[in-house]
Amino acid sequence: MKYPEFLTFTGADDKTSIGEMINLSNRFPIEWAILISKDRAGTSSYPSIPFIDTIRQFGPTLRLSLHVCGSYSKEIIETRRCKDIAKLIDGFQRIQINHKPFTEISHVMDFARKNGVAPIVQCRGDDFPDDPRVTWLYDKSGGNGIIPDNFPSHTDTRLVGYAGGLGIDNIKTVCDNLNASGPFWLDMQSKIRNDDDELDLNICEKICTKIYDRE
Repeated sequence: MKYPEFLTFTGADDKTSIGEMINLSNRFPIEWAILISKDRAGTSSYPSIPFIDTIRQFGPTLRLSLHVCGSYSKEIIETRRCKDIAKLIDGFQRIQINHKPFTEISHVMDFARKNGVAPIVQCRGDDFPDDPRVTWLYDKSGGNGIIPDNFPSHTDTRLVGYAGGLGIDNIKTVCDNLNASGPFWLDMQSKIRNDDDELDLNICEKICTKIYDRE
């Protein structure tokens, strides 16, 4: 099995225990992706601003990525600025601008550079783009839990990501079948939630054990 550099678990919200996130991060290489949306703040998967303000204080302890959605994302793409995001970004190591496909990434780059974070941009083609200015995440699903027919190959030294319908039932199979000799991470969202639509840290732990328990 090919081992990802780390796993990204997306969708912690106000009901998620930060203490349990820290405990799990002490055992496994995990990045926690926090979704932020002006319209959805405080709903399932989209934490309130007070929660985001709290969890970013644990940036030295937790590996954190801020996934920007909706009007915030549009503002960054169109203007290179977003005051609401800029004042919350400290403590996060990476930022992902969720969007419909676009070709010009200089605005994302400018915003990330000004705020001292590494930019992630989604791609949906058959191959990872050659542009090295950002880190690319292959994500046709867009958080809808749909696994693609094929994942693009990855044979160079840059870090890339894979997402789309990944969960405990298929994670090992996907790792076994990836044509990825270069470093990569895996991003999960829809299939790590329980029947109450809450991020289930027990599921996250089981996935980590399945991937990284090499005994």
